[in-house]
Order: sequence, then structure tokens, then C-alpha cells
Amino acid sequence: MVLICIMLFFQLQCFGQKQQLADSIISALKTKDLSNKENIQAFYLISAYSTKPDQSIFYANKLLDVAHKDGTYKDVLLAYIQIGGGYKQKGNLSNALEAYLKAVEISSENNDLISEGDAYTNIASLYTSFEDYNKSLNYYNKVIQLYDDKVDSSRLALLYINYGYATYKASLYDSSILLLKKAIYFAQYANYNGYTAYAQSNMALVMAKLGRLAESENELNSAMEIMERNQDHYGLSDCLVEIGGVYFEEGNIDLAIQKLTNGYNIAVKNGLKEQIQNGARFLSDAYQQLGDLQKALDFQTKYYTYRDSLINADQIRKLADLRTNYEVGQKQVEVDLLTSEKRIQQIIIFSTAGGALLVAILLGLVYKNYRDKNKINAILEEQKAQLEKLNTTKDKFFSIISHDLRGPVHAFSGISRLIKYAVEDKNQEELIEIANHVDKTADDLSGLLDNLLNWALQQQGHFPNVPEKIEVEELGNELKGIFSNMAKAKNIELTTLVPNNLALWGDKNTTRTIFRNLVNNALKFTPEGGKVSLLAELNGKSATVIVQDTGVGIAEDALKRLFEMDGKKSAYGTAGEKGLGLGLQLVYEFVEMNNGTIEVESEVGKGTRFIVNLPLFEQS
Repeated sequence: MVLICIMLFFQLQCFGQKQQLADSIISALKTKDLSNKENIQAFYLISAYSTKPDQSIFYANKLLDVAHKDGTYKDVLLAYIQIGGGYKQKGNLSNALEAYLKAVEISSENNDLISEGDAYTNIASLYTSFEDYNKSLNYYNKVIQLYDDKVDSSRLALLYINYGYATYKASLYDSSILLLKKAIYFAQYANYNGYTAYAQSNMALVMAKLGRLAESENELNSAMEIMERNQDHYGLSDCLVEIGGVYFEEGNIDLAIQKLTNGYNIAVKNGLKEQIQNGARFLSDAYQQLGDLQKALDFQTKYYTYRDSLINADQIRKLADLRTNYEVGQKQVEVDLLTSEKRIQQIIIFSTAGGALLVAILLGLVYKNYRDKNKINAILEEQKAQLEKLNTTKDKFFSIISHDLRGPVHAFSGISRLIKYAVEDKNQEELIEIANHVDKTADDLSGLLDNLLNWALQQQGHFPNVPEKIEVEELGNELKGIFSNMAKAKNIELTTLVPNNLALWGDKNTTRTIFRNLVNNALKFTPEGGKVSLLAELNGKSATVIVQDTGVGIAEDALKRLFEMDGKKSAYGTAGEKGLGLGLQLVYEFVEMNNGTIEVESEVGKGTRFIVNLPLFEQS
């Protein structure tokens, strides 16, 4: 019972005494004979408090062994979380991910949503390390849904620290500032000054990236003061190397070298390979920019040394052996010179062999450097292709926004003509009715713009396909609300005929875009006094949605290339409406994305029918 009380006391101590607490518990273990349950407590606290990665992994594995024999699923789950954390600190990301996935599996089997969220938080942090920010942000959003305001402030602080860092790495600086402010709030509320330090160090990175150096230094100094009190060597090293890298990228070389050197030295002293590697890489680039090629070469060598510890450990051993052989050989030369010519000849032979070995090693290093450069060039080519793809997707997003807003905005010109007629007729009641329509159109347009922009900003550079239930009746009402004034301005009868409880299964945003484009085009190419209808009906396991009009129709030769992206601008509408010529190409692409088909029937002077078949929502 004495040790249990000591452990509880340890848990209530300041976060800053982590390593001392771990060492104290280890000392207590040597003098006391504990039960399995007491060992579970002790091993967990050591692995959680230790700032030494190898020590943390060692005791987390001891916790796992005992927990499997005489513990709960919670004990096993916590062991895997601690194992993953230790490997992450060492830079062994594959082993860390394996441990975190085991934690997810265990928490899911036991329907423990909070623990599942904890495990996903760690996985999201790993994907940040992989620089896969899209997956990282998706996991953080999943964690927020799993937590659902059911967790304590310390968990929320940790979540927002990591989430804020991921948005910083993804260059979403405004979002990062908001998330890190939340992290600081929850950390202070929970009285976890260690979490406060991590949030402040991440805030320093954001401020430095935005060029707000005074604010960055204030946040950094505050964070480092806490980390030094806590003896958090990992945090200090990582913080200094990160901020040094930002200063280097922003062109502040002297300040960058100062921060990088401090962070690098702490990492070397504590065996933190990831920080050693990153610090050496930035220092090599910084000294190369200053023209100090010797230091640049030294740090580049250290960078390659820590990039692959197993291979380079073997190389270091060989170099050490070679150095020893060389020194022994030199002494032997001195002795043999004094004894006989035969000995001298032997020395020459050995020296020649040693020289050949040195040449072979140098050639091997040159080849390795050449191979590394080729790998880097391949990575750059892949990144270039990804950037070109992102740029294309970005252009499509802007095209969607422009196209979807053009129709409702054009309706205002029709309303302005109605206002003139009402003023000339001195019809006050009609003016009031028109004013009400203007208010509603403005509200609808504002809502549409918000939806489109939010959708575009949330996609992280790609068009998603997230199927969900879509009520066709609700979709029809939405379209009538958006385009009612455009129809009224041209005296067009806009109707919808949809069976009750008819639902589609598809991505809501792209499906909305499909029918907004089709209804907009129908209104655009239908003269005054015409009709535009949206009809829906069951068709086996599909739903058929038809947009038809009594407009100008489409010529037979134009029908054949209707969905082609040929770079030509679209035709003007019956009231002079102008478009970009992109709507139907996007419609075709989004219909295919949602596993549907689209057909067109048209006759010049009589109208057009667009027939869209999409999968039905099937109630499970």
C-alpha cells in the first residue's frame, strides 16, 4: 500500500518533474516486492513520465507483459499507446503506427470511444510526421466526433496542440492559430503547464512563418522556460530545430544557426535521432549559404549518418577498423625501416592494399551520394506532378463557384427591370413584393456562396466522394429557392414533380452541383414565357431525375460534343446571360463520380431533356 500511495502522489506532482518521478519509481521497484496490479501501475507511470525513449519503450513492454496476464483491456491499451509514443520519439514511425493501430483495435472491440479517440490522435500525429496532412486532418476531425464533449480538458488540450501543428504544416495558418489558442485555454484550465509549453512552441512556429518575429520569440521563450523546468529534452530539441528551420526558410540565417545549434546539441546529448537528423540537415544548408563549406560538409555527413542508423553503424565500424589498422601500420613502418628492406617492401604492399581499400570506400560513398541525389530528384518530380494536379483541381473549384453563382446573380438584372416597371406604374404593392424577393434572393445567394466556399476550402486539394442519403424532394425545393427569381425575371414557369420519400445515394455536394448546372442552363436557354421542370421517378435500383425545358434546343452536331472540354466559350442565353462553358463538363464528370449516367434529348426550337440516372438510397 505504501508504493500505491507514492504513485498517487507522483500523479499529482507538477508535470515538470517527469523524469525525476520515473527515476524515483524505478528506485522504489528495486527495494519492494510488488503484486502484479502494483507493477502495472508502476510500469505505466515510468513509461509515461520517462523522457528517455528507450526507457519508456522498455517499461511499456513490461507493462504489456503483466497486463496480458493480470490486467484489464485498458492496461493493455495504455501499454500499446506508450510503446507507440516511445518509438515516435526515436523516429521509428512504422513501429509506432503498428502499436497505435493495436490500441485502436482493442478500444474498438470494447466500444471505448474515448480511448479510440486517443489512439487516433496519435495516428493523426504520425501522419503529420509522414507529411500526409490530408489524412492527418481527417483523423483529427474523426477524433473530435469520437470525443463529442465527453472528455476532460487535458485530452482536449493535447488534441488541439497536435491538430494545430498539423494545420501549421499544411500552411493553414489562420486555422492553426485558432486551434492553438484553444489548446492553451484547455491546458491552462487543466493546469498542465507541459501542454501549455507545446502549444506555445507551435504558436511560435506559426508566428515566425507569418513574419511576426517578436511574437514568435515571446512564445518560444515562454515555452522553453517551461520545458527546461520540466527537463523535457525532446520538447526543447524539437522546438529549437523546428523554429530554426523556419528562420532558415525565411532567410534569417544567423538566428537560424543559433536555434538549430542549441536544438542539435540537446538532441545529441539525449540520443534523439530524428532531431539530430533534422538539425544536421538544416545546419548543413545554413552553413552552405554562408559559404562555410567545411561545416556544411560536416553536418551533411552527420545527416546521412543518422538517416539510416543500421547501415551507417556498419560503415562507422569499418571506418574505425580502418583507422586502427592505419595507425598500427604507421608504427610498423617506423620499426621496419630500422630493421630490413624486406619489411619495407611488405609495408609498401600493405599500404597499397590499404590505399585501394580507401579508394573503394570513397567510390562507394560517391556512388551512394549519387544514388541519394537521384532519389531526391524522383521525389521532386512526384511532388511537381502532385502540385500540377492540385492546381487543376483548384481551377475546377473556382469554375464551380463562378458557374453556380452566375445564374442567381443574373436574376437581379431581371428584378431591376421589374422595379422600373413598378415605379413607372406607381404600383407600391408590387414594389414591396419585389423587395421581399430581393431579400430572399440575397439570403439564398449568401447561403449558396457560404456552402460552395466551405466545401472548396475543406477538400485539401481533391474532389471527395462521400456517399450519403440525399432527399430528392429537399433537393428540388432548394433548387426552386435558388432559381425562383431568375425564372420570375424571365416569366418562366419553374416546377418540380418528385415522389415522396425518394432518396439518392451519392455525394451531396457534387450532386447539388449537377442539378444546379442543369437547371441554370435550362433557364438560361429558355425564352420568356417558357417552362422548366425537374421530374423524378423510380427506375429499378436507380432514380431517374429529368431536367427539361421548352428552350431553344441543341443542334445535332453540338449534341455529339456536348460534354467535351474543348476550350470554347459557351453561347449566350436568351436574355444575354454569359457563361464559362465549363458547367456541362463538370456535370458529366460528377455524374460518373457518383456511379450514374446522363443522356440528352433535344430538338432545335422545341427544348431539351437531360436524363440523369443515379443510385437509390437503400434502407438497411
